[in-house]
Amino acid sequence: MFRKTAFSLFFCAAIISLGCSNESNSAQDNPPCEEGDSQCEGTSQQNCVPEECTFPAHSVAKCVDDACDFDCEEGYEKDGNSCAAVNSGPICGDHKCEGDETCTSCEQDCGKCEAEPSCGDQQCNGEETCETCEQDCGKCEAKPSCGDQECNGEETCETCEQDCGKCAAEPSCGDQECNGDETCETCEQDCGKCAAEPTCGDQQCNGDETCETCEQDCGKCEIKPSCGDKQCNGDETCETCEQDCGKCDPCGNHTCDADETYASCKADCMSKHPCANGCPTKMAFLYVGVNSKDDTTHKYKYYNDLTVEEIDAFGLTDFVITTAYSYRTDDDTDKLSKERIQVSKKYVDMILNSTNGENKHVWITVPAWKIPSCKDVSNNMKTFYDKVTTDTKKYIDDLRAALGEDIWNNHVKGIYIPYESVVFSDCMKFDTSNLYSNNHLKMFKDISDYVRTAKTADGKTWKAKSMLWSPYMVKNDNYWYGAEYKCRFNTAMGYAINKTDIFDLVVIQPGHYFSVIYQEKLSSGETKVIQKKDGQTANMHAIKQSIVGQAFVYPEIDGCDKTKCAACSAGKVVGDTKTSKTKIGVQMEIDWEFTDTKSTNYKKKQDLYQQTVDCFNNKTDVISGYDKNKYTFSYYWGAKGSTFSQLQAKVREFYGVEPF
Repeated sequence: MFRKTAFSLFFCAAIISLGCSNESNSAQDNPPCEEGDSQCEGTSQQNCVPEECTFPAHSVAKCVDDACDFDCEEGYEKDGNSCAAVNSGPICGDHKCEGDETCTSCEQDCGKCEAEPSCGDQQCNGEETCETCEQDCGKCEAKPSCGDQECNGEETCETCEQDCGKCAAEPSCGDQECNGDETCETCEQDCGKCAAEPTCGDQQCNGDETCETCEQDCGKCEIKPSCGDKQCNGDETCETCEQDCGKCDPCGNHTCDADETYASCKADCMSKHPCANGCPTKMAFLYVGVNSKDDTTHKYKYYNDLTVEEIDAFGLTDFVITTAYSYRTDDDTDKLSKERIQVSKKYVDMILNSTNGENKHVWITVPAWKIPSCKDVSNNMKTFYDKVTTDTKKYIDDLRAALGEDIWNNHVKGIYIPYESVVFSDCMKFDTSNLYSNNHLKMFKDISDYVRTAKTADGKTWKAKSMLWSPYMVKNDNYWYGAEYKCRFNTAMGYAINKTDIFDLVVIQPGHYFSVIYQEKLSSGETKVIQKKDGQTANMHAIKQSIVGQAFVYPEIDGCDKTKCAACSAGKVVGDTKTSKTKIGVQMEIDWEFTDTKSTNYKKKQDLYQQTVDCFNNKTDVISGYDKNKYTFSYYWGAKGSTFSQLQAKVREFYGVEPF
């Protein structure tokens, strides 16, 4: 017992020196050795150790006899009386990303791994390139390739002659090319012999030699122009030196000298043209439109284009641009109106761009409507005329806008109303006691008032314009109903002229040239009446009377019953007295049949025209006080064609004017 106790005390003392102490540090929770035990019994879970032994952390008690001993847990090794961790590398979880630790092997220390680059995520990252992922990194630039016709990259004339061209040869004296720094002095073979220094007398006028410094080489200097040396040279002219160049031709000096006329010098004497300052009493109707249309397309028709030269050939300054054609109720009036305005503007521009255009004036036609019968409009003629009035006002607005303010104010003289009579019928009796109860006449008045006072949308008043009318005096033959109708027809026209101020100017058509009845002068000098008495001569007589008195009078009408038409006496003023300010003139008439020898009416038209001219020249039917030069005359013709120049010549002949 003593031995045993003594040994135990010895061993424990040794153990204390090895680390045994009163502190229990053991990782095992083992029962103490019982007194008298001489060896360990059981498994590692029942190790027996002296009661006095303690063990360090991470230790495992070792099975010994009567002693304190231990082993270390896996990953630890004995270090004296303790168990130290084996230094085997980084430890995941120590908050240090070291060694071979990665975001994959130790997310705790190294953090979460970034997502792997993915082609198509709109980010060019990782190993992605334009070659591996064009979606994210864009298309790779084409690499320079010899033969692609582009000299780029590292290509040169030496590495790729196909793209960059042949390299220029190094300058070499004797290669027949004078290039590089070669000169006539350094390489005469290539650059030629250097020119000798200019030397007066070497027969070459070079360098700074002139006729003044070296006459031998450059020749004698020319004598400077001198007025009076009998030579018209240098800058001498007839104006600067009459002695040498002679007297200037007066035509072209911008002065119309005393012996010059318009015919001898148009350039200087435009002011002597009969119409240079305007021809208010001489005008021509330019029938640029045709009084018909395509019934299928409703397309507006017009004559062949006139030229500026043809306009000049009239020798006039006043023109009526007549676009003809009456609208029908089934027409596309907006479309047709635009076409008519376009044609009108074209001819206005041509007239103003012609010779003496700044002094020329135009009248422009507004559309007419085909007048329906009373039955067609259910007797409501007022509604029809109200619509025509509204449409005509719109046409005038559009026309002004197309022409512009300057042309409208300064070159448009007025508006021409193309109706040739005051329309009336059984449902439209012409009321002389209340003139504007007559729908057609009321329409005339409304349009006239609009032209004279119309305002723009912003309230600006347009310059007032005159109104022109060209009615025809009814024919005195059996074609036109009865005498009473003719009397009423002329009555309506006469009241419009004598009793209203609707129109500023009226040029009356005598209807003689287009008469189916005419007189023919025989070679004996006698006059032969064809068919029957020609009543158109009576019309011309009445128009001449109307011009002299400036009041419309009735013509002679055969069979007139005064009980039915009390005021039908020839020569009587319609309405008894004229109270209006309307001026009265005449419209001369001529057309293509006058010159067309193939026409069956050629002879007839020649005779009729001459009778008209003789009458209005006062060679026949002489009326006291009549002078054609004091009153307004206008010309009408029915076609252009190949006879146009001949017709124009007749116009100038009657007016006594020269072409511009």
